[in-house]
Amino acid sequence: TETRKNLIALRKKKNIDYVISNSYLRFSDFFKIYILTIYKLFFVWRFCEKNNNLFFINKTNCGTILKPLIYDSFCGFIQSSLIMSLSLRNFLSKKKIKNFITYSEFNPGLRSVYYFVKKLRFKPRITAIHHGYANENLLFFNHRKQEFNLKNIEGKNCSPMPDQYLVQGNQFKRLLKKYYPKKINIIGCLKYDLEKINKKRKKRDINKKINIIIAPSIGDKEDILDYTKRLSVEIKSEIENYKFFLSPHPVIKNETIKLFKRGIPSLHFNTSNKSTLELTKKCDILICGFSIVAYEAAIIGVPSIRIVNLKSPILFHMKDEIKKVFNFEDFIREIKENKIKPPKREKIINHFFFKLDGKSYKRFWKAVR
Repeated sequence: TETRKNLIALRKKKNIDYVISNSYLRFSDFFKIYILTIYKLFFVWRFCEKNNNLFFINKTNCGTILKPLIYDSFCGFIQSSLIMSLSLRNFLSKKKIKNFITYSEFNPGLRSVYYFVKKLRFKPRITAIHHGYANENLLFFNHRKQEFNLKNIEGKNCSPMPDQYLVQGNQFKRLLKKYYPKKINIIGCLKYDLEKINKKRKKRDINKKINIIIAPSIGDKEDILDYTKRLSVEIKSEIENYKFFLSPHPVIKNETIKLFKRGIPSLHFNTSNKSTLELTKKCDILICGFSIVAYEAAIIGVPSIRIVNLKSPILFHMKDEIKKVFNFEDFIREIKENKIKPPKREKIINHFFFKLDGKSYKRFWKAVR
């Protein structure tokens, strides 16, 4: 449904050229992909079942968890990755292009794209753009150095990779340098050339309602819903003192809004079409999980609370100076006291975003020319 909406929006913009890459695949390509993956699944299954020592982590056998995940990857994910990769290859094989630019980085499934693009007769330069929050706890941003050893042939014993990486700031550059051996350029955050973030919000009027913005991301909306539901009960007698804004990650926006409205029908949520950043400028507290919006809030002087579920993977840096709560009691106390102080904005900017000078796009074009 989201893809359909995006396509409709693209068709309305007459000055944008676009292609649907899957239209460059033949039926025989789909057939080969599915037959091949089923065939490979049989060999992987036989190999895993014969070798019971493959899944030990710190002397603990994790096979009962990891083996089903490996088998499951052959039941749709690998096929989708190959369909995307081959369709792009077929499209690009009919063109002579200088640059292939992507913000998918090393997200799952993208290595196959790099592999097939590098197999083209006329090879473009591949540029990856760092587009979101990256840290060592997000495993697709934290790889093994030996996988990227350029002494080996790229695509065989060396992972296929972009030819250069454009990153937002020093924080990710330091992490990337641990394994990525090619050129890294710091350009800043392109988004902030359009969304102005370099001004602190005005001091709030203490006589007005406390505005709370809730910003779920992909993977943390259930935890945030649970805390918000319990908060609504706790402050029921003083609910008129609060105003709630709900601004989920764009990819899951509609489903998250429905989830919160169903889960907490007694609470009214403002679901404006404005960006999370614009809404945060009007708010007093931001509630999130592992989202980068906590750093955006810090830059404009709005305090944030990260809700942490210790039964789930920690997908942010634990020492990022954003206030974290590990239980409901602490969460309620922080909301009611409303005395959280955000980290120093200069430290956040220098560490994560290099500069907020509106010139990231100039550094981008200089790097890709």
